[in-house]
Amino acid sequence: MKKAIVATLVLAMAFTMAGCGSKKKGAESTASSVAAAAESEAAAAVSEAQETAASTASTAQAAVADAASEIEAAATDAVSTAQAAVADTASTVEAVAADAASTVEAVVADTTSAIEDIAADTASVVEEVPDEVISGAEGALAAIGAAAADAAETAADDLMSTADSIASAVIVEDMEGAASIAEEAESGAEGLLNVMSYEEYVAAPVDTPVMVETYVQAKQAWFEKDGQGKATIYTQDEDGAYFIYEMACSEEDYNALTEGQKIIVSGYKGEWAGEVEIVDATFEIADGNLVAEAEDVTALLGKDELGEYMNRKVAFKGLTVEAAETADSGVESVAETVDAPAFTYGWDGSGQEGDDLYFKASYEGQTYTFVVESYLCDSSSDVYKAVKELKAGDKIDLEGFLYWYEGAQPHITSVTAAA
Repeated sequence: MKKAIVATLVLAMAFTMAGCGSKKKGAESTASSVAAAAESEAAAAVSEAQETAASTASTAQAAVADAASEIEAAATDAVSTAQAAVADTASTVEAVAADAASTVEAVVADTTSAIEDIAADTASVVEEVPDEVISGAEGALAAIGAAAADAAETAADDLMSTADSIASAVIVEDMEGAASIAEEAESGAEGLLNVMSYEEYVAAPVDTPVMVETYVQAKQAWFEKDGQGKATIYTQDEDGAYFIYEMACSEEDYNALTEGQKIIVSGYKGEWAGEVEIVDATFEIADGNLVAEAEDVTALLGKDELGEYMNRKVAFKGLTVEAAETADSGVESVAETVDAPAFTYGWDGSGQEGDDLYFKASYEGQTYTFVVESYLCDSSSDVYKAVKELKAGDKIDLEGFLYWYEGAQPHITSVTAAA
């Protein structure tokens, strides 16, 4: 029985395998057909993609070309517009400049004509104008000249108006009216510049107008120059000091000035060889008195801070007199003996009795130059005589004014033996 079953199974398997061989051949034929169809479709897809890419590239190139053309056209338009704007601006500037030049020329011509008219009107009667009228007008002009720069235009207009008024009064022989106008103009012009504090004076630029209230500390000199009296003085207030150089001053007024007298000075801030001063000045006496005490600045010798005390009354203490130098040798020779003087007449020793005395003194190993300025303290003064008696090695105290010439060069007014 088992053998029959096995035989039957073997026979069945044989038939099955015969059927499978036939199906395999059919499948292989079908696969070949499918592959051929897929390959054909793939080739068609690639061809279509290539055509699409070519079309897209052509479209993009055309778009780029159009954009470049538009940009070039826009740039050309912009350049053309800018050139036109520049040309219009240049034309406008030239027109404005021409108008301004014409206006300025017209103003100058009108001003010149007005001045000439005033001069012509007053020329015929100027000899009859009283001195006080002329003096008042000159005073107004001087005060306006010292006024601040930002008020110059207004001041000039006021002066022209004042001159016209004075001329009109003179022409109708109203001399009292002319004098009154001149006096008012002088008073008003002086008010154009306000009194400065010392801080404002220090901050003011060189060559600008200044006005200060200060106190006479020493009178250096008076002399005549160009037909006018001139005075040079040291002054000081509570905050600082001022060197007034060649101030307009009569000899009578100079002699009347005393130590401590308050004055109001108007002029210009100047500088020469480091010395800050007030020049081209006028003054008036005011109520008040201040005599400054000498400030001990010994510790500042050789330091920049010493410059902050320029022109003040100062003191130097505990100095040692050094040997003088001769004019020809430039070495220590005058004080080789204990009896030799320790000074020179003039900075190089080439002067004579009555000239400035120069001497040297040291402090903490450094030597400094001091001067007895003969205009300030002449040969008859105590300090002039005292310096002539100095010997190298003497210990001394000094007082004077901190003048500046390429550095500190104190003008000494007192020499005493060190305490």
